[in-house]
Amino acid sequence: MSDLGNPKDPVQTPTALRHLPIALTPRIRYLWQLAISLALPAIFAVMLASQIASAHAKAPPKGPFERKTEIKAARTAALWIDHLSIGSVQTAVGLGHLVVALISEPIATGQLPGLTVSNGNQGKLLTIQMTPPVAGTAYSLGGFSIGDGTRYLDGRPIGFHESGHTDLSSALGPLYAPFVLLDYLVEGNPGAAMVEGFANLDTDTWNDYSTTGVAQMGGGFLKSPENGKVTPYVVFSFAIDERTSREDTNVKIKKIYEWVNTKILLPAAIRDQTKAIEIPFETELLHKKQVLIGSFSRVKGPEWLQFQIVSDTDYGKFTSPAATGDFRYDALKWAPTMGLSLKFGPTTTYLVGGGSFGLSGRFSLEKEIPDHPVGFQGEASIEGGIELYDYATLFARHQWKWFVDSSDDSIKESATTIGLTNRMRSPENELPAWANYIDFSAEFTQETIQDIKGQDHDIERFEFLLGGRF
Repeated sequence: MSDLGNPKDPVQTPTALRHLPIALTPRIRYLWQLAISLALPAIFAVMLASQIASAHAKAPPKGPFERKTEIKAARTAALWIDHLSIGSVQTAVGLGHLVVALISEPIATGQLPGLTVSNGNQGKLLTIQMTPPVAGTAYSLGGFSIGDGTRYLDGRPIGFHESGHTDLSSALGPLYAPFVLLDYLVEGNPGAAMVEGFANLDTDTWNDYSTTGVAQMGGGFLKSPENGKVTPYVVFSFAIDERTSREDTNVKIKKIYEWVNTKILLPAAIRDQTKAIEIPFETELLHKKQVLIGSFSRVKGPEWLQFQIVSDTDYGKFTSPAATGDFRYDALKWAPTMGLSLKFGPTTTYLVGGGSFGLSGRFSLEKEIPDHPVGFQGEASIEGGIELYDYATLFARHQWKWFVDSSDDSIKESATTIGLTNRMRSPENELPAWANYIDFSAEFTQETIQDIKGQDHDIERFEFLLGGRF
C-alpha cells in the first residue's frame, strides 16, 4: 500500500489485462475486469441454487443458528442509545407527556403518575402510567410508553406490544411519527396497520436471537488508475453475531447485530515500512442492520409488491482508508433507506434509496497534517439487489459522501460497489444445515477518497472472503 498513488512508480498492468487488445477503451477494460471479479462467485451461487431447488417452505433455524441466547442486555443498551440520539425527537415528546402528567394527574386523579420499567416492556422503554388523551388507549414515543399500563393485549400486558414499536422508532428516527400516521391513515383501522404487525413480530423475537461467531479469510487487490499500480493483499474478518427473523401475513422483519465487527487488510509486500500507516482496516463496537418488509392491507396491489425499510447503524466505528494516511471514526452513524421489494418464488428483488447522518472525526499521526477531530458526515445512497432463498444476495450500490468539520472544511467522496454475499442471510432460510456454516462474499468497488490534505485518490478494489460460523 505504500506504493499506491506514487506517480514515480512505473505503470504495471494487471495480468488479466495484458492479453487484451490495445484498442479496448478504459470502460470496456473496466467491464471486463468486473466480469472476471464476479464470475466465480456467480457460478458458485448458481451451483448452490441448483442444490436447493427442491426447497419450498420456511424451516426453523438450522446448523449454527440453532444456538439461542438470552443475553439481551447489550442489545437493550444499544436501543437506549438510539432513544437518546436517532429517536430523540420521539423521546423528547414522550418526556413532555411526563411533564404534563405531573401537573394533570394530581388534578384529575389526586395521584402522581406512575413511572415503571416493568409491565412487560422488557426494559426497552419506561411506562408512564397516566390518563391517556384518548380513553383506554396506549402508545409509545421513543423511550416512553404512555397510557393505561394495566391493560392487556392478546393475554399479555400492553407493555409487551408497546415495546415492539421501539425498534421501528430506532430504524426510522424522526421519520417514525410521519410513517405511523401515514400507515394509520391508509389503513383506516389502526389495529390492522403495518406498524402494528412490525411491533408484534419484534415483541416475539426479542428473546429469540441466534448467536454465532464469524471468522473469514480472503484476499484482493487495490489498484490506482492514476498509474496502474496494483497492490495485492490478504484480509481477515471476524465478529460476534446475533440475528433473528420472523414473518407474518403481510409483514417480515430481519435484525442483525454484529459485535466487535473487524476487518484487517495486510499487503502481500511492503517495500517502504515508513508507510505502514496506509494499511487499511476497520473495526466497530457494533453494526446493527434492520430490514422491515410489509404492505398496506387496504391497498389492493399485487401480493408480490411490498414496501421495504432498511436501517444500518454503526456504533464506535474506527477506520483507516487506503492511501489517505489518516484515521477516521464514526461515533454514531445512522443510515435509513426506503424502497420497494418484489418477491417471485424463491427470489426477492429490492430497490432502496436514502441517506445517512453521523458524528465523525479524522486525525493523523503525521504532525504536518492538520487534524479534524469533530465533524458531521452525510451520505446519499441507492442500492438494488436480488436475494435468493433468503440466503445469498447479489447487489449494486452507489454512495455519495460528505464530511464537514468544525472549521467548515468540506470533503466529498463517492463509491460504486457490486458484490455477492450471504453475510445478511436469515437464520430461517431454506437451505440445508451445512450451508449455514459457510460465509462468503466478493465485492468490486470503484471509489474516490479524499485525504486530510484535500487531495483526491481514485481507487479500484476487488476483495473476496470465505469462512465459517461456529
